[in-house]
Formats: sequence, structure tokens, C-alpha cells
Amino acid sequence: MGMDLSSLIRDGTEYYDEDIAGRPEWEAHYHLSSLRKASFCWYPFAQGSRILEVGCGCGAVTGSLAGKAGKLDAVEIDPERAAIAGRRYAGRPNVQIHTADIFSFRQEEPYDYIVAAELLEDLRGSAEELLQKLYTMLIPGGVLLLGFRNRYGLKYLCGAEDEYTGTSAGFAEKKAGEKKDCPAGKRAQGLCDRAYVTELAGKAGFRLSQFFYPLPDFGFTQAVYSDAWLPDASVRDRVLPYDPFGEDAEKAIRVFEEYDRAIANGFFDKTANCVLLELERPPETDLTGKSGSPVPEKAGNDPAAGKTPGNPRLSGVHGALLSADRERGRAYATVLSKDKVIKQALYPEGKQGLEDLISHASELEAGGIPAVPQILRKEENRIVMPRIQAEPLTDHLKKSLRNGPQEAIAVFDRLREDILRSSEIISPEEPGFSEICEKWNLSPGQIGPVLKKGFPDMIPYNAFFEDGRLIFTDQEFALENCPAKYILYRAVRYTWLHIPEAERILPQKEMRERYGLNEVWEVFTRFEDAFTEKNRNRRLYRQFYHWAWDRKPYDTGFVMGVFDLFHRGHLNLLERAKSRCRHLRVGVLSDELVMFYKKHRPEIPLADRMRILQALSCVDEVVAVEGEYVSKIAEWYRRPYDCFFSGDDYIDNEYWKKEKEELKKLGADLEFFSYTEGISSTMLREKLRGKGEGR
Repeated sequence: MGMDLSSLIRDGTEYYDEDIAGRPEWEAHYHLSSLRKASFCWYPFAQGSRILEVGCGCGAVTGSLAGKAGKLDAVEIDPERAAIAGRRYAGRPNVQIHTADIFSFRQEEPYDYIVAAELLEDLRGSAEELLQKLYTMLIPGGVLLLGFRNRYGLKYLCGAEDEYTGTSAGFAEKKAGEKKDCPAGKRAQGLCDRAYVTELAGKAGFRLSQFFYPLPDFGFTQAVYSDAWLPDASVRDRVLPYDPFGEDAEKAIRVFEEYDRAIANGFFDKTANCVLLELERPPETDLTGKSGSPVPEKAGNDPAAGKTPGNPRLSGVHGALLSADRERGRAYATVLSKDKVIKQALYPEGKQGLEDLISHASELEAGGIPAVPQILRKEENRIVMPRIQAEPLTDHLKKSLRNGPQEAIAVFDRLREDILRSSEIISPEEPGFSEICEKWNLSPGQIGPVLKKGFPDMIPYNAFFEDGRLIFTDQEFALENCPAKYILYRAVRYTWLHIPEAERILPQKEMRERYGLNEVWEVFTRFEDAFTEKNRNRRLYRQFYHWAWDRKPYDTGFVMGVFDLFHRGHLNLLERAKSRCRHLRVGVLSDELVMFYKKHRPEIPLADRMRILQALSCVDEVVAVEGEYVSKIAEWYRRPYDCFFSGDDYIDNEYWKKEKEELKKLGADLEFFSYTEGISSTMLREKLRGKGEGR
């Protein structure tokens, strides 16, 4: 173990988020953060079961398992880590930490469940012998959850290093499961793949129930998919990629953009970065196979059918959405199975949040707004609801947009109607209305209809579409004296965030204008950002968010210019701009605009100038700037961005100063970089024409 974590540990204390907040060391967060609770909190272990955790480390997941176990044995080969785990869970009578190698560990009784994630990659011994031993440690009908990093995961196909061997994960480097000499300080087994692990499990006598795909990994799991519940188009609306080891989070983000293509082409399941197998030791009464014989990958339980009637230990889970990063009263695991959805509070503080969900759904129904029916089970700290077979509204909007903008506009018009019907509207004549306007920092003319009680989650992400009506779910929050425009603002903002292609078909500016959002956008953005900061625990988990996106201050940056006779000054500007944003868009002026402003045609035509820029690794997107004039503001409305970057030769220009103020009103910035001396397209043009006077 690299850093000394023992100095942070207090006997019997399991929670360390405050202690490690802001610390840059990966090990501190991997071993001590309560975000790790999400790894297996979604799995429905039978209450009171005997569970074995293999490779418990410092106990990051141990507490979550202990909450379900009658008896939990946690095995860890590293003495320092085992000692830390032992001190953390000294107050749990049902937990026993064992400092041992799994091959030498001797159990008292067989287990109902064994949990072993990222064990094969770090294995010091035979993988085949390990699976055989784990088989014998389970009761008949017992379940093994075996997780590994997938050698054919997109992360590794895109060039990431095998964390366990220190070598490239390239295909020619080594075969799955084959041991190899490793650099000093690295380990041997390395990455595995589905076929290899499934074959080993079959030889050991296991029967495969199903595959799960935890994203982004086993470290800080945010969503779990399966073959019974695969993503439809993207995972970016549910999962925040991160990278604690690279220069920044850029590579991790690019990998998740590649997932969109993997999903579209039907091979997400083969390229998931991590895979979790739910394996069953067949009950003794099962006559379908002989113990110890290989089992085909698709044999056994059909995950679409839910739990196997003969073995209630198998989960029947199709997938899960996890929000462990939220404040404790709003942290949930939303678990999907064939016919139902369970929303499980991760902490006792979540009980009030569950009651709020029930209350808000009832209020919507009372107002004639359809909501998914819910049952509160207080003793289990969960809500149970039917799994709605209707089309998610975000999916319906994607299809509608393909048919043109009008269908999508009709959906938003219906959404606006439902928002206005969801609560009594406060009359501007009522006492206190002016105070409401002051609180929101809006004039009576700007604020629009104000709801006595608004539900901010009445947005497409939390709704279904069925027979022309909207059905709402997951209404966690309510705001007294809430402008209806604020809910519409959230609906537009997050729809265009999660459906990027919408901008091409129906520009966001048209929706802003349609619903009167332009004049309130900046005010609502400040409110929303402050709300998100608190709800997503940005302060407490600031190091995780730093790994995820905070290394770049802006999401989308924009540079606009001619880029004729491309030179190092252009390159310096683009590289510096890219260092300040995640996604860099470059606008290239058309030949006609160059002629209008420069009074000469460019040496290189538009198509070639765009092609040169598209070849640069620092440029993510290249667009043509056409029309009658050039305007940063007009370009923002066409394709919103967070910051416009330019050389500082315009820093004192009064017109640019005015545009900077206009951009600020839209929530965007304008930044200047030092101009590269000694080079310009004009200089090059003069040299080419023999007018450079010796330069």
C-alpha cells in the first residue's frame, strides 16, 4: 500500500468522507470513500445471509455487505489493509476480518454468497484452482459475484494501460489469463475477458445466471446494466467518467463518447470496461448438468424472466442507477427488475426523502397529472413501484426530433400545460408577490406564472410518454413559490444536454424564445448551479469531481477565425484554448466573409481550411461560419458555448468589450491569450508574393 492510511483510522469509525475531502491521493478515496458503497448496494442479498468478501482491502465495500449479512467474513492478503478494515468494523459483531490468502483460508460453514471483484487480475495463483475452491465454499444454490476488468473494454481498446501489469492492453501484448513478467511494483495476472472467465467458471461447475456491466467501473459505480437492460443510445446522461491518473479527464470522457458508437452498433456488452458475472452453484436437486463440467455462456437462468423460482438467491435484477454522491438524505439505489422498480435509501436519513416522493406523486395525481404509483415500505427504507412499459420521454423526444422540430415542440407544449396544472398559480395581485419576484431577482414581467408549489423534476428525464399523455416519476423535490419558467428552464437545459443532436434540428434558442426563457436564463442558471452544488455534494466529493471534469474550467470552448495559411500562431491559440475546455469547437469563416472583411479571397478555400483543422488532435469540432456578418453572439445562439477564446490583439477593442458583456449575460466568458509574435498569415502571404522585404 502506497500512502499510510492507518493514521486516519479511528476504531469503530466507518465514515471518513470529511477526513479525505480534497485529498489528492487516489488510495485514500478508493479505500475510504463512502462512494464505494455503490459497488454492491444495489444487489438484493437475502437478509441474514452468510457472505464471504474476497479481497476486502481496507473495507470500502465491507460495511455495505455487512448491512445485509447475518455473518460476513472478509478476507484480505495484505496485513496493513486487513488491520485497517478490522479497526473500521470493530463495532460490527457480524463482521470478521481475516488476514489470509484465499487459497489458505479455511471457512467455518459454507456461504450463501461470495463477492470477489477485481480478484482475478491481481491473483497470485491459478485462476482455475481459485474458481474450483470458491465453488466448494458455497452452499448448493449459492451465488458467486465475480467481477473483473474487461481486456476488450473500450478504455483499453483506446490505449489505456493494464493497471495490473503496467503493460499496454494491446492485442499483441499478451493473451487473456497468461502470466507475464511485470515491471517492478506491478502485478502479474492482468486483464481478463468474458470468454476466458466464463470458461473457467464452467469448468469449476458454476452455472451462469447473467452478466452485469458496472459503469464507469468497480471503483465509483454509478450505473449497472445487464443483457436484460442495455443502454438505448448513450450512457453519458447517467455516468460521469473520471480519471485520477491521467493528465486530465479528457481520455476518460472520450472513451464514454465512443460508447455511443458501441451502443449504436450493438456491442456495448462486449466492450464494457468492467464485467460482473452472477454465477450459481447448481442446487443438488438440479439435474441439468454434472458438477465440474463446462457450462455454455448462455446456459441457466434467463435474466429477462426475473428470479429463478427454484433459487431465490439469484437476483433477477436487470440494472441499477446509483446516486451515492448525493447528500445522505437523498442518496438512493434505483433497482430495476422485470416487473418492478425499487428505490432503496442508502442511509437511514433517506426515509424523509422517500416520504416526500410518495407525497409529491399523490399531489400530482390529485391535480389530474398522471404519476407512477408507489408503495412505501418504511421498515425496509424503500419504495416499490411497477416498472412502466411506456416509452421514456427522452427516447420519445429523440424519435420526434428525427421527424422534424414540430413533434418535439408539441411535447414541450404539453409539458408546459402539465407544469401549469400541477399547482395553484399565485396571482400577481396577492400580497407577497413582489417579495417572490425580489427573491428570484426577477421583475413581475419576467417571472411569469408562479406556482404555489412547483415540482422541479417535471422534466423529460423523469417522465414517460403513453397515448399522448405524460406520466411522471421520481419527483423528489418541491419548491414553494416556484416560477413555472424555472421548471421549463430545467426541461430545456437538460434535454439539450442529454440529446446533443437536438441542437441541429431544433436550436435551443428557439425554445428559449418560445417559452420566454432568454431573459431569465442567467438567473435560473445561478440558482440551478447552487442547488446542484449542494445536492450532488460537490464540496464533500470535490476531489472526485476534480478527476471527472474540474481540471478544465469550461465544457465547450469556441475559437473563430480565417485560419488561412495555417501557422504556429494558430496552433498556439488552439492548443491554449483546448487546455481550458473539454470540447473545443472551431468556427472557420467562409470565403465570402473573408472577402467581405479582408478585401481579398483566402489563399486556401474553406473546405481545405476546415480539413486542416479537423486533423488537429486539439480540435474536437470544426464548423463553417457563413452568412452576411460575423458575430460571437449569433454563433452562441446557433451553437451555445461556455467561453470564446481569442488572441489579445483585441483586448482593448471597445466593440469586443461590449460583446464580452453580452456574452456574460448569456452565461459565457471571453478570454484572451497572448498574441504569437513574429508570425501571421499576412506575413506569409507577403513572403509568398515576394513582398516580405527580406523577412
